[in-house]
This record gives sequence, C-alpha cells and structure tokens, in this order.
Amino acid sequence: MRSRILGLMVTFVVVVAGTTGCKKSSTPSTPSGGAPKDASVVIPRSDGYNANGASAFSPGNLVVPVGTTVVWTNQDVSAHRVTSDTKLFDGGAAPNDSYSRQFTTKGSFSYHCSTHPTMTGTINVQ
Repeated sequence: MRSRILGLMVTFVVVVAGTTGCKKSSTPSTPSGGAPKDASVVIPRSDGYNANGASAFSPGNLVVPVGTTVVWTNQDVSAHRVTSDTKLFDGGAAPNDSYSRQFTTKGSFSYHCSTHPTMTGTINVQ
C-alpha cells in the first residue's frame, strides 16, 4: 500500500512539473549567437522585365549572420534566376515561387538574374 501511494505521488509530481515547468513562448526565440533562421529578398512585381532594369532584387544588398537561410520570393510576372557570380549557387523562381539557400561561411556573395543580367544583388555574411 505504501509503495502504491509513493508511486502515485511520484506520478503526480512528474505530471505537474511537466505541465507547468515548460511553457511555450508567445514570441519566437533566436538561436544562440543571434543568428536568425531566415532573411528575405523580394523580386517585386513589375510590368515585366525591360532593358532599363524595371525588375530588381529588394534589398539589393543584404547583411546576414552565418547560418542564415536567404529566401528569394518572386512576386513578378516573369520567371527569374538567382545565380552566384562565381557559380556557387544557382536557382530559379517562377512567378509566385521562391528559391532559398543557407549561407554557412562568412563572405560577400554577389549574384544576378541570369535571365535578366541587369538585376544584381549581394549577400554579405558576417
């Protein structure tokens, strides 16, 4: 009988501690080191690409910490490519689609749209 009561008390303590000790935060947390998980670059909607560079990457220059995944979102009516100037990465984004890449090393990574070469940008990883 005594062992059964002791067992019930232990179970009660474990259940109460488990439900009150760990509360879900209503605000997102940042991984240690302050690195965000994602950063965004938008290709805004235009009336289509033209030689004057109507299409663009926004922001054109992005500074992020190591470990960040950059997501390029294409809001334009034309398909675009995100191509590293050094051929380190290359991906496409159809209209209303996205392309992403995680940056795991420090450095400056220039890129362009291989379909529309006047569209350029830089990711600076610190």
